[in-house]
Amino acid sequence: MKISTLTRYILLLFQYLLAVVILYFIFKTIAWNDFAEVIKSINIWNLLVVFILAILIQYLQIVRWGFLLKNYDFHINWKDIIQSYFIGITAGFITPGQVGEFFARKINLKNHSLINISTLAFVDKLYLSGTTYLLGIIGIFYLGITFFIQELELIISLILILVLIFTSLLLFTNLTTTLIFNILNKIKNLFNLSTSDFKLDNYSFQQKFRLFGNGIFITFLISLQFYFIISSFTNINLINVFAGSSSLLFIKSFIFFAGVGDLGIREGLSIYIFTKLGITASVALSSALLIFFYNLLLPSIIGLIFLTRRNK
Repeated sequence: MKISTLTRYILLLFQYLLAVVILYFIFKTIAWNDFAEVIKSINIWNLLVVFILAILIQYLQIVRWGFLLKNYDFHINWKDIIQSYFIGITAGFITPGQVGEFFARKINLKNHSLINISTLAFVDKLYLSGTTYLLGIIGIFYLGITFFIQELELIISLILILVLIFTSLLLFTNLTTTLIFNILNKIKNLFNLSTSDFKLDNYSFQQKFRLFGNGIFITFLISLQFYFIISSFTNINLINVFAGSSSLLFIKSFIFFAGVGDLGIREGLSIYIFTKLGITASVALSSALLIFFYNLLLPSIIGLIFLTRRNK
């Protein structure tokens, strides 16, 4: 059974409409004059720092993807690794839940099974998500005891459950990825895919630590992006920004079906969380939109360029 072209277009249209509706209600709560003034008054040097941080974030994600691919097949060259990464970002940008990224990373890796590459893409996302959840849990706990006292009991219960789940996922990476590979094999007829033998090499503790550390550093850099944008307008504690942005990324990861590139969800959560920290809604919204532009929209455009060149 294949998903029809009409169905795919309907899902894509729904995704765009959902993003528009969410943004409409967000902007309805913001004074346009305040928002425009915030955009005009952002410190240009801070924006430059945010841009440099965005480059570092993309570099680290490419390095992690390259490590996984090289571990799978040492002969894959870095040009193909970079193109695979950016094409995946583009596909994830325009598909519900960013599921297209798992399959699009195969496009320029001709000699490898789609299921194999999709499984490796899952490992890639597993480690990035694992660090997002870990730091998000810490951030939520910090915000809970500092700014959200009334919700603290619920927050602690949620933290205990998630710690157990995601610690298990990270400890048993090979078991988890083998399960995903077997599931993809069972549904290969759905996608008319051909498969080849695939063995996920056991990762050493050092390799797992490297992957995990890569994700922690990326989350920290995103927090720094928020910090440099917000600090253009007001003094704010870096720890509060780190807790707020980590919590935002954590919560957003569970609302995976909404909007184009999570557009609207990120902005709504930014307003909700950072206004609790004393930041105006206009500044919180501007921060989220700028980070969306730097970290997702620009890489998606690069991936689109790679795709266009392949089709010529």
